[in-house]
Amino acid sequence: MDDMSLMFLAVHQFDDGSSYRGAFLVTDSDTTPTEFRCTNAINPTQLQKTLYGNILDEHILVELIAVPLFNACTKKPDIVIVTDDLLLSFRKKVSIPIAVLKEETEFHVPEDDPTRGIITSESGKFQPVVTNVHNDFMEDKKLVAEMLTPILSKRSLTEPFERIRIALDQVHDKDLA
Repeated sequence: MDDMSLMFLAVHQFDDGSSYRGAFLVTDSDTTPTEFRCTNAINPTQLQKTLYGNILDEHILVELIAVPLFNACTKKPDIVIVTDDLLLSFRKKVSIPIAVLKEETEFHVPEDDPTRGIITSESGKFQPVVTNVHNDFMEDKKLVAEMLTPILSKRSLTEPFERIRIALDQVHDKDLA
């Protein structure tokens, strides 16, 4: 599946956690960028914090960041890769697999959790990654492994998130200037 399209979707907080920005980087299977978009800063008010309570973060991540960014994507990807567990609920809004992906040392899903998967680099070049899928979409676990295993043999699957973080820092700093 050399023409596969991957969407790396991330959210970062700024200004001591009072501001959120999200972005996606769509790449080909070599992780070469084909599209990048980011949101404006999202600054929830005190009233919103009170009204949403402990569901505020999920609301911001899914409804205000993931959905609009995904809808703005010019070519829909084959898979969405995220690092925040709250973004798994975005899976209910799209028809493609979504997986949380982290290096094995950063993941805290129990080994016996049926939503958890592990992908190893067949070339040995990269550290194994652990994936997690939404528990209502268990079929995604196999699809994610099939899609990402060949890529992890030649490219890091965590490095694109570093690109997004740096790009969001640059955008946020520019907007403050």
